[in-house]
Amino acid sequence: MYNFHTHNELCDGEGPAEAYVLSAIEKDFKALGFSSHAPIPVELDWTLKKEKVDEYFSIIKNLKEKYKGKIELYLGLEFDYFEKKEFQDFYFNNKEKLDYNICSVHFFYEKNNFYIIDGKLENYIDALKILFNDNVISFVKKYYELIRKMIIEFKPDIIAHLDLIKKNNKKNTFFSEKELWYRKEILSTLDVIKKSSSLLEINTGGLARGSIEDFYPSEWLFKECYYREIPIIINSDCHNPSKLDAYFLEAKNALKKAGYSFQKVLINNKWVEVSF
Repeated sequence: MYNFHTHNELCDGEGPAEAYVLSAIEKDFKALGFSSHAPIPVELDWTLKKEKVDEYFSIIKNLKEKYKGKIELYLGLEFDYFEKKEFQDFYFNNKEKLDYNICSVHFFYEKNNFYIIDGKLENYIDALKILFNDNVISFVKKYYELIRKMIIEFKPDIIAHLDLIKKNNKKNTFFSEKELWYRKEILSTLDVIKKSSSLLEINTGGLARGSIEDFYPSEWLFKECYYREIPIIINSDCHNPSKLDAYFLEAKNALKKAGYSFQKVLINNKWVEVSF
């Protein structure tokens, strides 16, 4: 049992970091990594504030000492990728201070505004209309273009929720994952991941929170990942201590069907393969 995508009350999680540690110990986890949403260049209520970064670092480091011998704890952050170079400074200035990092795309930044991709449906529709004149193909292609740039430029340890763009696409309202153009776009992104040293996250958080009915990425992609020998890691993207291991069994069973027998995790400060 491992999880390296964990939020707490300093960003958008429920409860203090220690509550997650206690839950992990109760559930017999061997390691737990914290990954608060890193500060971004706009004030939001779900990201870590810059003035709270040192406090966050201190809390996790103190918990490491307090629970030494009971569970391995790791300090990380979830960074958002932006094309604008000055928005990347926080990542490059802080990544060496961490045990590991997770990188993701939650926004488009265009016309001096931030457009959130996985927020409320109306935000999604606004971005689609304002930035792409309701052209959903251009919308989705831009998202995956940003993911590929993120992988190449940031070289993340973990790539978070690869197909987050589908979160507001319930009942295929805007596009179908069966469409050729969509499959070509996401499979070309897998090809970039294959050439990288990054782990691809199998994220169960959307299922746990009821926002989607599948994993990130979708289960049909598991075999495509296996054929490309892409290393994976199962994470719950936990925002509540009680859901630390939500849908882990289902994720492991689905990965086994695709051919996987192990994931990579951080143990004794090294990325190693562990079977499931």
